[in-house]
Amino acid sequence: MGNEISKAKESNAEAYLCLRQYEKQGRPDYLDKAIRKFRKVVEIAPLEDPKRGEYLMDLGTWLGARYEITEDLTDTEDIREAVSMCEEAISLAPPGHEDRVIRLITLGDQLVCRYKKDDTSRDLDEATRLYREAISLAPLGHMYRMRSLISLADLLAIKFKKTKALEDINEAIQCCEKSSLVKSQTNEKWVESTELLGNQLSARLWETQDLEDANKAIQYYRQVIKGLRIDGSERLRPMIVLCQLLREKCAITGEVEPLTEAIRFGQESLKSKDLDDEDQARVLSALANCFALKFDKNGDKKDIEEAISYGEAAVLGAPDDRRRAEMEEELAKLRSKKRNTASV
Repeated sequence: MGNEISKAKESNAEAYLCLRQYEKQGRPDYLDKAIRKFRKVVEIAPLEDPKRGEYLMDLGTWLGARYEITEDLTDTEDIREAVSMCEEAISLAPPGHEDRVIRLITLGDQLVCRYKKDDTSRDLDEATRLYREAISLAPLGHMYRMRSLISLADLLAIKFKKTKALEDINEAIQCCEKSSLVKSQTNEKWVESTELLGNQLSARLWETQDLEDANKAIQYYRQVIKGLRIDGSERLRPMIVLCQLLREKCAITGEVEPLTEAIRFGQESLKSKDLDDEDQARVLSALANCFALKFDKNGDKKDIEEAISYGEAAVLGAPDDRRRAEMEEELAKLRSKKRNTASV
């Protein structure tokens, strides 16, 4: 048995060498090779090997990662095996085992990953149960408390998008608020939890139009931007969301002041070299709406011209036919607004 344990350890080290190559170069063949080696490790490691649970987790995690980037929706073998490996790993970590929490979270992650592709509600229900158990086993100060809370918050936000049930997004916000209280987190983790909290408040805002949610979400996103490097690409998404939130606050309250800041963040976002087609379309559309709102408030014709200019750019840069049709409809409304004004 000692020889098998030693061989499993050596093979595991070889698998991690392949993973490092994959992470450096992004070549799928290195990931395939690492998975083959992880599978060999699991085959070699005897049941008595104290590291067998870790080996099962490694194989399950990377099978799940490969499934996530696979475009063929009918190819589900990886995720089935990933779930099976994680379930066996949990069976080797009964209540009281130091690794039970992270194994519960990892299995939940695999089920959520599968749900995103095949929309099976039972996967979400089981993942919810797993995350709740993980939270119950990770009191304040536990190294995986923040991750377990954020995992449940993410899942509840996914459910909310489908059900629009406020209890789901309310609990997601509560989880984020609890995760932000974890004192041992790095600045990177603090930014992650704060941005997620702002994101959940934004999701509720679009449904309720609650000004308090708008103000809180704006506050959290400002904190996120302050916590990130000025030249960092990570600033892009928070700036885009903040632009949209400030525009929404103006629509709720009728105040013009938030638009100035919204326009500034939107225009700064457009300068980013990391802006992809989807985000560019969102920013251009948001800026068109900002200038249209300004025009509604002050009647300055320059603002409606700016709105139409951004609307035209949004149509030209639309990432797909659906988005183009939506933006063409918005652009038509802006042009109609201009014509109606001219005829008065």
